[in-house]
Amino acid sequence: MRNPWSELAPEPRYVLPCDCRGIASLNQRIAAKEESSAINDQSIPEPFIGDPRSATVILLNLNPGDSAEDPNTHRNPQFREALLRNLRHEPQDCPFFALNPDFAWTGCGKWWRAHLRELLDKANLEPATVGRRLCVIEWFPYHSRNAKALPRKPACPSQDYSFQLAKQALERKQLVVGMRARKRWTDVDKRFASIPYLNNARNPAISIRNAGESLFWQIVGALSEVPVVRSGSPLPFPPDVGCSRQQHNFSPLPSLGLATTESKAPPTEPCGGLHGPTSVPPGVGECTVD
Repeated sequence: MRNPWSELAPEPRYVLPCDCRGIASLNQRIAAKEESSAINDQSIPEPFIGDPRSATVILLNLNPGDSAEDPNTHRNPQFREALLRNLRHEPQDCPFFALNPDFAWTGCGKWWRAHLRELLDKANLEPATVGRRLCVIEWFPYHSRNAKALPRKPACPSQDYSFQLAKQALERKQLVVGMRARKRWTDVDKRFASIPYLNNARNPAISIRNAGESLFWQIVGALSEVPVVRSGSPLPFPPDVGCSRQQHNFSPLPSLGLATTESKAPPTEPCGGLHGPTSVPPGVGECTVD
């Protein structure tokens, strides 16, 4: 399937042609209810942040937030370039650009640093390391101030591409963790009902309290470039192997097409880390799933 985000216009309105009808319909409904939660088409969409092909941890979220300063932030040349390179899956020193120190001043940078603070402080992970090995995929790609504006069912054809990336993460046996929108993600694919989710979706910080100690240290182990040893705990899996998860026994991904069968692997089979495909080949169609 072709990446539709390579077709995003270079200037506002930042809406893909195939999504225009869905976004217009959503904003009409919101306006009729006099809600202040319209979909913002003046900020560059963030359907994902990071490299989903090489990340060792994939987070599933609802949609990117919105703040009054975002349109100005998205006009900053360096930040704008990082956003657009991310959408095109182009290489960056820090693929999870929210942790790039040059963008710590942005709303995106502030939000993610606050929600990843325990990974950086308590687990002593370097932002540059996390920035290379973390990816988030959003259920809905466009910015809004709150979730009231969002539909319960997919409303934009471009969402299919994000859903495919998330399914491929399962099939590559990357560590997939739900932050929010459990019901929506489960409707995408029933396998997402079996992944671990954070305890508090209203404040989805990656912390020991919100993830639970076991999952938190699994995330740390998967993100680490060197083995992590905790007092009284066994040595986690090496970083290029990932973490062991009992809940996922899916067959390896032979290509970027979706796998259709499951294999019954032993409960402690290690998850693949950096061994996924390195590029997304072009497909056919514009924003539809083959």
